[in-house]
Amino acid sequence: MTNLDYVVMSWSDRSVITTATLELPDGPMGYLRAGDSGPAVVLLHGAALDTAELCWGRLVEPLAERFRVYAPDWPRHGRSRPWSGPTGIDALNRLVVALLDAWGLDRAHLVGLSMGAGVATVVAIDHPDRVDRLVAIAPGGYESRRPAQLLTYAFLRSDRLQRWASRYYADESRLRRSLAGALAAGRATPHFDEIVRLSAAEARAVVAAGESVLDEFQREAYGPWRMRTDLRPRLPELRAPTLLVRGALDRLVPRDPIAGATALIPDSRYVEVPGAAHVVPVDRPDAVLDLIRGFLA
Repeated sequence: MTNLDYVVMSWSDRSVITTATLELPDGPMGYLRAGDSGPAVVLLHGAALDTAELCWGRLVEPLAERFRVYAPDWPRHGRSRPWSGPTGIDALNRLVVALLDAWGLDRAHLVGLSMGAGVATVVAIDHPDRVDRLVAIAPGGYESRRPAQLLTYAFLRSDRLQRWASRYYADESRLRRSLAGALAAGRATPHFDEIVRLSAAEARAVVAAGESVLDEFQREAYGPWRMRTDLRPRLPELRAPTLLVRGALDRLVPRDPIAGATALIPDSRYVEVPGAAHVVPVDRPDAVLDLIRGFLA
């Protein structure tokens, strides 16, 4: 069952975008919907406090001029809670296919950021008949080892530290400082107050639901010495034309594994976006819009 309503997106005074909820066995699945014609594009956001509106809010309307746009909130993000099922990479892979089925889409372009890009990569590998083109922005899962591997693994395995992190980011002043440090332009980022508002709302929802601020995708990806989620051996299986994108100032995803993936993916190219850190669609929405439009044309 699908419930529909309408919302005026805070990014634009002009944009009226459909919001909808699919009632799935594991819980509600909220998503943004725009555009009546053209190829289908599914936008998959990142982990932690990200949501469809926060990640893609400034891109949905202009993309809808040429595409049918779908931007779901991952389980336990945004409007997709409460959620009773698993949310690791295999579960999210199955979920994306289930969403394509529910939306009546035989094929679609997939565009993902970070966790969303990692999931989109697996969907494109496992279901080549469902994916036309792939845009992977700062994709997760393209490395065998990460900086501070053992320390991060220990942090992700500690329920106490996870609860502390959830409460820490629920404090809006702390969250504002963290976002100022994470975004390339800091507090000078356009719509910075709105970014803080959306992130703070998500942080409060995480605490209210008793959830972890970090996703199961992240927790299961880490082993103590090496990454358990390492997609590189499977990248040669990718058949969808692929655009790999990374912010030039990204301190979370290093350049070499992403740029180097072009040697593994048969039909791929790499683009680095200047003036952008990890959350490229928020730092440089104009550049990301141009890249998506050009690649999917």
